[in-house]
Amino acid sequence: MALIDLFYTRRPTFTPLGVWVSVFISLAASVGSVAYADDIEPADTIALDNVVVKAYAPNGPKRDKTGAMSVDAGMYRSVPRMFGEADMLRLVNLLPGVTSTSDYAGGATIDGSDFSQHMYRVNDVPVLFPYHFGGIFSTLNSYIYPRASVHKSVHPIDAPSVAGAVVDVWSDTVTAPSGGEVNVGLLATSLGVRVPLGRKVSLRAGGRISYISKLYAGLLRGSSTDILYDFGDADLTLDFRPSEGHMVSVTAHYNDDFLKYSDDNYDMLTRLDWHNLCAGVKWAHQSECAKISVQADYSQTGNRLLLEMTDIDLKMPTVSRQASLSGVVDGLRCGKVAFSAGSTVTGYFESPQHMDAYGFGEPLKSVPELRKAVDSRMWGRAEVEVGGGFKIDGGIDLSYFSGQKGYGQFSVVPRVSLMWNTRKANFLVHAGGYRQPVHYVGLSEIGLASNFRYAASRNAPIQNGWHFAASGEWRLFSGELSLIAEMYCKFSQHQAEYVGNMLDLLDSEYDVATYVRSAKGRSYGASVMLKRSLGAVTGWISYNYGFGQRKFYGENEWFTATGSISHSLKANLSWRIGSHWNIGGVFTFASGRPYTPVKNIYVISEKLMMSYGERNSARMPAYHRLDIGASYQWRSFIKRMPLEHMLSVSLINAYGHRNIELQGWSFNMESRRYYLKQSASLYRFLPSVSYTLRFGQ
Repeated sequence: MALIDLFYTRRPTFTPLGVWVSVFISLAASVGSVAYADDIEPADTIALDNVVVKAYAPNGPKRDKTGAMSVDAGMYRSVPRMFGEADMLRLVNLLPGVTSTSDYAGGATIDGSDFSQHMYRVNDVPVLFPYHFGGIFSTLNSYIYPRASVHKSVHPIDAPSVAGAVVDVWSDTVTAPSGGEVNVGLLATSLGVRVPLGRKVSLRAGGRISYISKLYAGLLRGSSTDILYDFGDADLTLDFRPSEGHMVSVTAHYNDDFLKYSDDNYDMLTRLDWHNLCAGVKWAHQSECAKISVQADYSQTGNRLLLEMTDIDLKMPTVSRQASLSGVVDGLRCGKVAFSAGSTVTGYFESPQHMDAYGFGEPLKSVPELRKAVDSRMWGRAEVEVGGGFKIDGGIDLSYFSGQKGYGQFSVVPRVSLMWNTRKANFLVHAGGYRQPVHYVGLSEIGLASNFRYAASRNAPIQNGWHFAASGEWRLFSGELSLIAEMYCKFSQHQAEYVGNMLDLLDSEYDVATYVRSAKGRSYGASVMLKRSLGAVTGWISYNYGFGQRKFYGENEWFTATGSISHSLKANLSWRIGSHWNIGGVFTFASGRPYTPVKNIYVISEKLMMSYGERNSARMPAYHRLDIGASYQWRSFIKRMPLEHMLSVSLINAYGHRNIELQGWSFNMESRRYYLKQSASLYRFLPSVSYTLRFGQ
């Protein structure tokens, strides 16, 4: 229900009747009754000088008819900020079915699919690794891209070819007056501006630069160790309307990260650099009968891991590039049937991880293999209005992939969804095929920047499978509460698993194909969320159950999937106090992620040896954390230009739980004892402060 704030001053002077009528009709609507101007007596009226009517939009995640969930920048006031950063992908991680059990993970498990099966896009342009500092926050500017949506287990037929989720982050295309935003946090400062260039062009540009090494060098320096880390990113969008019904949109993104760790005890220096570069241009034409669009885009990511010790020098670089050209015709109708069709051609150019090593006798300098592949798709889609609120959305995707050494595969991928919409509820049932021509593998099981992409080949064919899903939303108490329930069941073939380790890279005949194995997969789960979106107190609570398994081809035993998180619980609560204050908190709980345990430890020739149990047969301790925060917002003016200020204070991990990130066994030579070595999260009781200034209209 809309909140109506009336600011008035009693005066004996006459106020125009129109103001009286507007105020009384608004008040009557707020209590569910109707008052008419003819019923108003002059003696019952109060003269009002000014009237301000405020209506607050619903707060919290939303679900559309296709089952996709969405979040927007309006939620930033109600969610504590990590290191003072407003992060759109952090909001995505709060959705039901989205689970992460590591503060450093690059990505998350979404409806049983792990980080290697997802795709992230800005304005339909792929961003191949959208994270800074492991996975603590994303590389995307929240002012430039204030909206995000997630297709979890149900994708429309025109969605990208991935077996997991599609996470889209969007800019606003509406032409608006000039303005901008500055956010000053603990680690970085970001700037975003919006500039209309005439009546037909709108430009948005943003950037962020960190000062970690400059401000926190003393905190990161130990008695014998030193850590340096900095990052930066830049975003640009441009919308050009040359004529009525035509739009040309340009999107570009770049980020660069630099991490260096040195240890004087071992005379060791470790460096990890990674970057993203992506750009795209789209032309769209809207006519009376259809919408036509054509897009060309390019995406690149790369990383380089270096290890320098006395007489030893190791380098492990990798680069992935892809370029796409696509066209779509949408909005064609014939009675109660809507049609759309399109095609996409994507070229992949990859140099998988390889090793250059010096100091091991003869120099080991491997020749990077440039792997090339092309994936071509044609798809058609139809949406039929059956009647009674029922719709059927179906489509078919015809694809051909051409890879290395003559490898090729033709695929036919059908999908169909049955939707039922009523005034108070909507439901969806879905079944469809899915495919993914590029694998994402590496030494890290939590999706760090050191992982790499690997196009399908004979030893690691295209990943494909089937998704079955059902979901529904019930709006309760006039829409004030919503209940969302979802379930899924997935079966996959040829999911890639990397079975190599760091020492394998020292092999002079190292071939990445030798260490990529294919596995079958199956996963199932369900989630439920109850949310309150209206009023001064809003929030949601969600629970998710999931289970996933893998089995290598040629073996009989199934093992727990790395991204299988059995239970997760999330609760968000926000309290808006007046027009200035907002207090909120987020609690997260998740079962520990699977790992392969050590069964036996022994020493042979003064070397520590270990034998391992079954793959992923044990779990890390459960992950849980409470974040709390408050924000205060006020307005001011400079020469009639409105300014909006917001001061945010957060406490991350408020009760200081020690979440375990890594664990392994070690041997103390002095005591001659084995011990379990655990590494906890980087932060406990982490305070965060940020100041945000918005200027312009």
